[in-house]
Amino acid sequence: MTYRWMIVAMLVSVCTLAACSKKADEDTSPEGVIGSVLDDAVGTSAPDVEEPNVETPEAIEDAPEPAVVEEAVEAPAAPMERAKPAKPTLMATLAEDAIRETMEKPAKAPAEEPIVELVVEEPVVEAPAEPAVAPPPMRPMLVVTPTEEAEDVAEEEAAEEEDAEVPAVLDFTMTTIDGTEKDLADYQGKVILIVNTASRCGYTPQYANLQAVHEYFADSGLAVLGFPANNFGGQEPGTDAEIATFCTTNYGVTFDMFSKISVAGDDRHELFDVLTEADAAPAGAAAVAWNFEKFLIARDGTIVGHYTSATDPGDPALLEAIRAELAKEDPADADD
Repeated sequence: MTYRWMIVAMLVSVCTLAACSKKADEDTSPEGVIGSVLDDAVGTSAPDVEEPNVETPEAIEDAPEPAVVEEAVEAPAAPMERAKPAKPTLMATLAEDAIRETMEKPAKAPAEEPIVELVVEEPVVEAPAEPAVAPPPMRPMLVVTPTEEAEDVAEEEAAEEEDAEVPAVLDFTMTTIDGTEKDLADYQGKVILIVNTASRCGYTPQYANLQAVHEYFADSGLAVLGFPANNFGGQEPGTDAEIATFCTTNYGVTFDMFSKISVAGDDRHELFDVLTEADAAPAGAAAVAWNFEKFLIARDGTIVGHYTSATDPGDPALLEAIRAELAKEDPADADD
């Protein structure tokens, strides 16, 4: 505001001088001059002069703070997740294995060139042929004809040796269930499981496991032999043909079955005399008490096991005993 009034005062001075020179002729009296000057000063407005922009401390304090331009700080990019490796295919695996085998194989040494040797054949000088010598005259062969007495002695000795080699338990000729004669000596060298059977007994379902044992161990050298008997409760009343049909129809029996015999009492077959006299564990030397008792015979004809009816053919102890005997060498093979 101070500058404005100074400018106004200067303008008033200038205007006054101008008015004085203009109105000198009109009114030269002091009163007239002053009145004209005042009238002009009041009626004439001073031009607007833009004041310099000088800010006071209060204005500076009240002024809004300049906006702070913050530099954009980019957040660190999140680490990219690794893609899970695809499961190798079978072909890729095989190709990798082939490459690995190729790299592991040692490099083949270069083939050596064959050495060619120069062979100089020496001339063959043939020796002079020797004069042929006539062979000595052949003497007549002496033909010895054995006497009948010597032949009889030889046959007896052979029969005695054969009888001595057959174990007592196998020294029987039995009739099969279809009526064929069968020498038990034919089973010599095998492990044998002999069972007295019946078709109407509570233990009759053991036929199924007997067949299973036969199928499992037959190729290893086991022979299962079934001997039907009607000694206990009349539980095997049928004929051989009926028994055979029952066994094959109900249990698919393929192991060797024999004709019905007696296994107990006064008419007991001699085979079971031998079997029950042997002191074989676990039942020991004892008469057959019921159907489906079992006797285990080793390859050399030794009776090594006697099991009661309650021992199922699939019993672990019995199976272990069978495996142990099958693992032993055949005596005939050992002699060879």
